[in-house]
Amino acid sequence: MNFRLEQPKDYCVVENLIREAFWNVYRPGYTEHFVINQYRTNPDFISELDLVIEDGNKIIDHAMLSKAIGGIARALSRKRKDFACQNN
Repeated sequence: MNFRLEQPKDYCVVENLIREAFWNVYRPGYTEHFVINQYRTNPDFISELDLVIEDGNKIIDHAMLSKAIGGIARALSRKRKDFACQNN
C-alpha cells in the first residue's frame, strides 16, 4: 500500500469511491462525495493533509483533515440537487 497526496486527477475517482461507500448508509441517497468536492475550495481545507491510499495503482481509500468543523456546514450549504464529479 502507498499513501500519497491527492492530486486533481484523483478527484473523480475519490468522489466515486466515497459515493459508493456512503450510498444509503445514513439517509436515502448520499451527500458525502459532494462535501468532499466542495471542501477542496474551502479556506479550512489543508491540502497537505488530503491523502489517498493506493493498492497497486488503484485508489482504495481517502483521508482528509481540516482546520475546523464549520467548513463542512459551509460546504453543504452550497449543495446542488444533481451533483456529479468532474475532473478539474
